[in-house]
Amino acid sequence: MKHWTRKRLASFWVHAIIVTVPLAFSTISAWTFWYGLFQDGFIASGMIVVIDVLALLGLILYINHIASPFQVLRHALPFVSIVPLGIELYSVLRPNGWGLAAVIAILATGIMVTVAALCFRTIEQLFIPPLDAAREKAQHDVQAMILTMEQLRVVSEAVNVFRETVTPQMTVVESSATLTPLSKTEQVKRLASEADVSVSTMWRRVQKGEVVLED
Repeated sequence: MKHWTRKRLASFWVHAIIVTVPLAFSTISAWTFWYGLFQDGFIASGMIVVIDVLALLGLILYINHIASPFQVLRHALPFVSIVPLGIELYSVLRPNGWGLAAVIAILATGIMVTVAALCFRTIEQLFIPPLDAAREKAQHDVQAMILTMEQLRVVSEAVNVFRETVTPQMTVVESSATLTPLSKTEQVKRLASEADVSVSTMWRRVQKGEVVLED
């Protein structure tokens, strides 16, 4: 069960829980049946061990791949207590009339035996070789990864389409402020600072026409 997928584990637990109902009914009815015959609890318990437990042990040995002649008994597991179950159900329902009791006992026994048989067969089929289970889990993980990548690709394409279709609305705000031109004195000071000379030197260059100021 180490390499099982979640679906396989879920199927195992679902069928294992379901099968406990008919298994419990059949075990209790079988013990009651044998106890009624022998009037001895020890003998009744021994009969349950010899018949029911050995059949269940055959299933356990089979799914664990342990060679044993008891593996064959797993096929009889749903049916080992069919007679005691039917008899006990009939005895409980007998006060309602033998006809009604017989019909209901047969139907209830048939339903429980069928459910048990289907559950046991499904559980048996779930236990595949460990290598096959690991391969199945790897394939399941790869498919899940591919699905996730496909979902991410679809989301990425949707985001790109959204970016292309939705353009931001830009508002251009025109400034009403007007630039005030610099005075000649400020221009001379700026030019003197940029040329790294004194203001008087820059004035002489302006007077000689070497530097032209903006109007």
